[in-house]
Amino acid sequence: MVPLKNLFRNTDRYEYILIMFLLIWGLWIFRSASWLITEMSNPAMNIKRIIIGCSIAIISVAGWAFLLFLSKKVCNTWVLPIIIFSIAFLIRLGYIILIPTRPQLDFLVYHTMALQFSGGDFHSFYARPMGYPLLLSMLYRLYPAPVMGRILNVIFSTFTVVLVYQIGRAVENKSLGLTAAFLLAVYPADIMMTSVLATEPAATFFLTFALFGLIQVLSQPRLSLTISLMGLMLAFAVIFRTAFLIYPIGFSVAIGWFERQNKKMMFYKLSAFMLSFLIVIFIFLVICAHLVGSFSLKPLSSNVSYFPFLSGTGEIVNVTFAKDSKMYFSWPEKERERLAIKTAFNRIYLNPLRFMKIAGKKIDIMFSSDGYAPMWSFYTVKTRFTKIQQTTLWLSFRIWAQLMKLIMLILGILGLVYLWQTKRRLFWILVFLVILTGLPHIILEAQGRYRHQLNPEMAILAAGGVQMLWCRFGG
Repeated sequence: MVPLKNLFRNTDRYEYILIMFLLIWGLWIFRSASWLITEMSNPAMNIKRIIIGCSIAIISVAGWAFLLFLSKKVCNTWVLPIIIFSIAFLIRLGYIILIPTRPQLDFLVYHTMALQFSGGDFHSFYARPMGYPLLLSMLYRLYPAPVMGRILNVIFSTFTVVLVYQIGRAVENKSLGLTAAFLLAVYPADIMMTSVLATEPAATFFLTFALFGLIQVLSQPRLSLTISLMGLMLAFAVIFRTAFLIYPIGFSVAIGWFERQNKKMMFYKLSAFMLSFLIVIFIFLVICAHLVGSFSLKPLSSNVSYFPFLSGTGEIVNVTFAKDSKMYFSWPEKERERLAIKTAFNRIYLNPLRFMKIAGKKIDIMFSSDGYAPMWSFYTVKTRFTKIQQTTLWLSFRIWAQLMKLIMLILGILGLVYLWQTKRRLFWILVFLVILTGLPHIILEAQGRYRHQLNPEMAILAAGGVQMLWCRFGG
């Protein structure tokens, strides 16, 4: 491995991109530490709650270290992977039992749509894409309650851990795969979102599966089945979260860039990928047309509007978001979209410095803080605990989530250097995914959970950081 002191000495023409990204990542680390200090300074926080949160994080880190040691000793058996997958499943299952979040806001819409679909009603108004509620409705036919959705989240989240292990093993070795899998298995944001009736766990699984396929496709001359499977997985990701439509575009750009020296191979891979993606999307729309009675793109995105653009150019506070919402729905329905986009453009044009400041805040919220997970998980929850005990859990878990986020970012910046030195192609893919995720939210509404799908990639980067530390200090 290249010595760190020689990393930026005439490496190549792309070294400045690495430096720029490391600086941005360093800023996220600084802001993540600031978020952690803010959490600890919360007036409702006390030493007991801080100790509980920190203790859970320390146990997680100790588990990483112990697992890394074991992976060097028993790397040729399936014992450790099975243990890690079991830990991931049991932690998530235990969490949804401990914290049974009741659906509210967007998540209540998914629940209501699934109830409608399970009863055979496909003609009522639906305000969200049909993919996730359709899958939920199949489970609701067995037992019409949110617990079925939470169990589904546990399954998707656990199999995402399995995929991360396979990606790590494919790009380097079993040790990297084990480390990445365990990092994700005990990562609080990934655990907490399983209790929320949200699309994130399922969509993250499909995107991670597609990433695994992309890595395989770029390393092999012809893998028709893998290319088709990659297109299929990305299609399911888009069906579950329409906002993921940017990823098929990004994957196409990645294939075109890495295969630019071989035009014939580039055309073959792009054609196979896009064909499989479009076929799955078309089949889904045909099925929805059969259920609803008419063919349209509405099942993919029934809530098409410029409101995310309007709210994305407003201040990042709930009060302003509520004001934008009130203003949007006060306009005449026929003029609503035109006025929304006009107002948003005026905000950017008349005060570009304010817009740039808001864009920075949004990226900060998305990449520096994991507060979204405990917030949504404890948003509406009814447990056996008293109100004081529940508050203690919530605040302690906020400390746990943010402390682990900070640790993951610190390991991640080391992982960036490690992959730059050893696995340059994977470095570009992961950096490209980060950029793809953040780019739309410079102008659109942003929440922390909108980058939940990057948690597996963060785990891989952090595992690279652990590998780097091990190579230099562990043997």
